[in-house]
Amino acid sequence: MIQPSLPPVSVPTLTEVVEWAPAVTPPPTLDVVPILDHEMPVLCDEAWLEERITPTSTQPQAFTPVDEAQLTQRILEQIEQQIDNMVSERLSPLMFAVLDRAVEELATHAKNELASTLRSIVSQAVSQELAKRRDPETAVSST
Repeated sequence: MIQPSLPPVSVPTLTEVVEWAPAVTPPPTLDVVPILDHEMPVLCDEAWLEERITPTSTQPQAFTPVDEAQLTQRILEQIEQQIDNMVSERLSPLMFAVLDRAVEELATHAKNELASTLRSIVSQAVSQELAKRRDPETAVSST
């Protein structure tokens, strides 16, 4: 027969604080510095010296002097291209609108001037014609 198990003598409650062991080991402190004697170069180690002096494909290449005139020309060409793009994308539509409005105003002004000039010419011609009818002798001598 199976005997029933006895309850534990001490059962923790929810109000008790249980301290758990940390799951992750803490990082090493900065006070301890590993000594890596085998990685330290010896001054007479020519292979290490050559490795440090000879550039490899992963190391950046040495600085090469640049012709200032060529650099200036290249930068100017890039700026000109950016200005051309800006003009074509942003300034052109604005200029078209401004020019359309200017042409409309110029046409309106020209029509008004033409109408005014035409009225003046017609008025002068009518006055001359009336003057001829009133006094035929004065009209002949003025022409």
